[in-house]
Amino acid sequence: MCGIVGDTGPGFDPHRFQQALAALRHRGPYGEGQVALPAGALGMTRLPMSSAAPLPVPVRLGDECIAYNGEVYAPGVGIVDEVRLLREGMESGRMPDGMFALARWQPQQGLLTLQRDSYGIKPLYYCYQAGSGRLLFSSELMPLLIMTGDRTPDRDAIAQVVATGVTLAGESLFAGIRLVAPGEQLQFQLRDGRAQLLARRHVSPPSAPVSASLEETLGEAIHRCNETFRPAALLLSGGIDSTLLNTWLPPDMAKFTLALEHAEEAVRPQPHLQRVPLAQAAFMPVLRKAVRHFGAATRMSSVLMYQQLADAVGDAGYHCVLMGEGADELFGGYPRYYIP
Repeated sequence: MCGIVGDTGPGFDPHRFQQALAALRHRGPYGEGQVALPAGALGMTRLPMSSAAPLPVPVRLGDECIAYNGEVYAPGVGIVDEVRLLREGMESGRMPDGMFALARWQPQQGLLTLQRDSYGIKPLYYCYQAGSGRLLFSSELMPLLIMTGDRTPDRDAIAQVVATGVTLAGESLFAGIRLVAPGEQLQFQLRDGRAQLLARRHVSPPSAPVSASLEETLGEAIHRCNETFRPAALLLSGGIDSTLLNTWLPPDMAKFTLALEHAEEAVRPQPHLQRVPLAQAAFMPVLRKAVRHFGAATRMSSVLMYQQLADAVGDAGYHCVLMGEGADELFGGYPRYYIP
């Protein structure tokens, strides 16, 4: 997980940009840098997962600079090779397999391009003010709010969340701030201190390989997640998905589970399991923290529990965790889903 932030055009404030970059350090505490844009700047914070070698960021390829968050699924490659593969994909119109968001600056052509992976796994928010020619973007909402100095709510987006649980067309809860759509590519011309949107296109995802079995697919997914020099841990819920993952992983892998006050234990005792307590009196403080960090509208009630787990995992020194998502709801993996 890394962080991307950029601001260019009328109203650019170097001091606010530095504050916005600092607000992303939790996404990338092991490297930080920026390059100048016309009437602006492009910044990146780095959390290396494939190699601990220091590297100036944003990544330079020739005269180009690319701020990048994510991973390309290619064995044995580092961040520079990943960025090179992404650039090749942008030029060919077919992106490599992976999860990513990036901002590519081509100074010779004066082009700035924003790109997001086909599944929308890695977030990238932006605010484009066509009238003034200002463009701002970031991996999270808070840096954008810092740079714009505006926190006007989008009432229509809020109404959509109340009615459906989500916004319907990539809006955020703040006026003028949107998410780059999954697979979307936005290209801007930076000229005379202004940004002008040139093209909006969708880039094709790679062809999905056909797996021989569900077991093979699961094994490949776990293998990809374990391709990191950092120690990994497992989040255990007691449901089907995380329990299944646990059978694939080494028995000495660190495991974390949430222990709700007065709730029945969902995970049986086992080695290397850390129980993370969550008392009822802590619900509101943890919820406020979760809402502030999540940054997007959600009806996911488990966001509070994920926040408590994330704090405990981070305090224990882990940056990489494995978790199951979806199988419990699909197959009735918890006792409370069964109807007598």
